[in-house]
Amino acid sequence: MNKKILFVLALNWILVGCSQAPTAPDGGPLANCKPQAIKSCKKNDPQAPTVNLNTRNGKLEAKPYCVRAEEGTQLVFRLTPSGKNPLNTVEIIPKDPNHKWLEASNSILQDLIIIDIPSDLDDDDYYYGVKTNTHCIDPRIHIKR
Repeated sequence: MNKKILFVLALNWILVGCSQAPTAPDGGPLANCKPQAIKSCKKNDPQAPTVNLNTRNGKLEAKPYCVRAEEGTQLVFRLTPSGKNPLNTVEIIPKDPNHKWLEASNSILQDLIIIDIPSDLDDDDYYYGVKTNTHCIDPRIHIKR
């Protein structure tokens, strides 16, 4: 077989493999995440872009469940209890694979996850999952332009 053909086939195989979008909730890491009753954020939801994630006693809770933030700022997740969350055990996963900006984990800081909110987002609700080894929840963030 010609070397050029082999090269093109190998390159094609690599490009196709790299270009596939990550699997969304249907078969991805959020497959077993039960949706909450809240469908969207309300105007009176907290404005402070800080979410407290409680992992105490084997649970996973987000307070506030829906937070409002402005584009170009940071969304901060504080993990409690402090000092009890080993690195890489809490993940923030976007429900829409096009919202990669929402993807983060406690891989750098044990009790803190910080996400930079891009300055070019639409004024809308954005859905993400919070996943630990044993639990999964799906809070919301509303970005205001």
